[in-house]
Amino acid sequence: MEEEKTSRIRLGVLLLICTVSLLGTISLGIVKGTFFNQSFLLEQTKKTEYSQLVANEISQNFREDNLEESEYVEVIATSIPQAFIEQSIKVFIYDTYTGSKRKVSETTEVTEKIDSVLQSYIQEHQLTLDETEKNKIETMKVTLVNQFQRTAGSYYLFYFIHNMIETMEKGDFLFLIMLSIFLVCQLIIILLSRKNIGRFIRYTSLQLRVVGGVLLIVAGALYLSRLSQNLEFRSQAVQVLMASYIQTVLSYFVISGGIVASLGVILGLYSFARYKKKERVPK
Repeated sequence: MEEEKTSRIRLGVLLLICTVSLLGTISLGIVKGTFFNQSFLLEQTKKTEYSQLVANEISQNFREDNLEESEYVEVIATSIPQAFIEQSIKVFIYDTYTGSKRKVSETTEVTEKIDSVLQSYIQEHQLTLDETEKNKIETMKVTLVNQFQRTAGSYYLFYFIHNMIETMEKGDFLFLIMLSIFLVCQLIIILLSRKNIGRFIRYTSLQLRVVGGVLLIVAGALYLSRLSQNLEFRSQAVQVLMASYIQTVLSYFVISGGIVASLGVILGLYSFARYKKKERVPK
């Protein structure tokens, strides 16, 4: 009797370890495919039209910081093309993930874009610039370039990516550990159940239902609470990007939880049907 009780306790501990390691494996797998993946972040920038938000923010910040009175204020404020901003953001994200020290875009590149728009405007309206106006324009160009560097290469985004990179190796290692523990535990359960396949199916069903349930409840609650809306950033563009980013990651957890729980229920029903069929077989 004592031996049977000890055996059940060992099995319970084994199932617990197996379930926790499966939960960890799935969670870390999602993290690997999102937080550690620059393609996922780039998809979010496209989804939220981040480059347009950044363009609006650059223009707005420029208007607030600019001290010069000139008819060219609005021309300069909107002189950096959105396509250029979008490309610069992609380069910034790539360089940050790969550890490059290059700035979001070189000052000369941005200045050339501003000059091109200014020249077109001046030629179109047949204007001439005196020395005072030229000096004002040069001052405004510096202000806009600084705003561009700060906004398109947001330090919030930089530190977010940087922190992800710092934890990437640890995350990969932990993922392999969790996966190894799960596989070893499953192998032990298979060996213990080799004479009773129905028992193995029941154990697997239980694990899947528990893991799926935890993912659904925790991630679902966070998703529905709109947790990401409570994050506060000085940059509205980053605020929108991070809100979408986190909500999408949480949705992946919810979907994964639903799939895993469904598999657990299907296995449970199969196990029950198998048991009933066995009962009907005459001895």
